[in-house]
Amino acid sequence: MTNVAILGIKGAHLDREERDKAFETIVMIHDKFEIPNLRLMTMKTPNGGINAMVESFIATTKVNHEFYSYGKTLEDWKESSKLLAENCDILFVLTTGIKKEKCHHCFDFTHETTGGCFAMKRAKELGKQTKLIIL
Repeated sequence: MTNVAILGIKGAHLDREERDKAFETIVMIHDKFEIPNLRLMTMKTPNGGINAMVESFIATTKVNHEFYSYGKTLEDWKESSKLLAENCDILFVLTTGIKKEKCHHCFDFTHETTGGCFAMKRAKELGKQTKLIIL
């Protein structure tokens, strides 16, 4: 089983063009790894955005999947993010260029902050493949 995680920016930070590009990117990631043993992974979120788009995609394609809980507290969210990073083989993070706040997880100041980068940082520490995609 190849576990491909896709996380990203909140919905409020995406304009229409970025949403369209994000959905196209999710489809391209799926198509690139479409093998009988593919499992898409994301975190269920109340904030819409990339994670919700992945959920919608999964619902329409019936691809194998695994959802991680957002939790009720910051600690819950951090633990779920770490668990997702540990269980994935490849992790993609979709975000935008800086609009309001530089990413405080990456410190490279090329993109808007997203919790997905917290998981990506953990995945990198574990030697997993990661890819940051700036929409």
